[in-house]
Amino acid sequence: PGVDGAVVSTQSTGAICNNIYIPDGGTQIWYSKDSDTTWSLLLDMGKTETPAKDNPSVANPRPGYQNCPDFCNNNDKALCTGCFTAPSTPGTYSFQWRWVFNPGDPYITCWDAEVVSVDTAVPPPPPPPPTNTPLPTTTPSSPTTAPPTTAPPTQGSGVSGDASGDAIATYADGMAKQAKSVQLVVDLLAVVIVILIVVVVILVVLVYKIKTTVE
Repeated sequence: PGVDGAVVSTQSTGAICNNIYIPDGGTQIWYSKDSDTTWSLLLDMGKTETPAKDNPSVANPRPGYQNCPDFCNNNDKALCTGCFTAPSTPGTYSFQWRWVFNPGDPYITCWDAEVVSVDTAVPPPPPPPPTNTPLPTTTPSSPTTAPPTTAPPTQGSGVSGDASGDAIATYADGMAKQAKSVQLVVDLLAVVIVILIVVVVILVVLVYKIKTTVE
């Protein structure tokens, strides 16, 4: 079966649009089968010559890591791809992708794959673990009918208004009569005081005359 691999460029591609002296130590695919600790070379994808003499493109594919057709438009995040054919014998395989930038310092990525026969049904993936479903919560709904409101009675509208107006008028009349009674009492007291003063004056004069006559 064919397998496609993909990485990003991270500016590590030699090109006229970037730097023709970017080195490429080669890209290889290695594999082992059924937990075997011995790794075997599956594919040598080659390497780009340094210094670079052109730019990578769809029409000009590069070997190995530097096969990045859109590199000149995005030096740091361009997609770089490569293809290889996996072993055809069914089994569990481990693969290594090795790319050498500087000699003796390879970058390595590993992954596992299951190779099955075309007549063998692929087992479905295990179901996800059950999750605790929260119990539904019931929120009490607000009453939809507004409580009745009673407007305060206004004077002159209806029986209640008339009764209130009559009570106020009666109270005002009582207060006016009470004020008149108080004023009458005050006036009478003033008259009495004046009379008493006059009597006192007359008595003083009479006493004085009697005293003068006796002497």
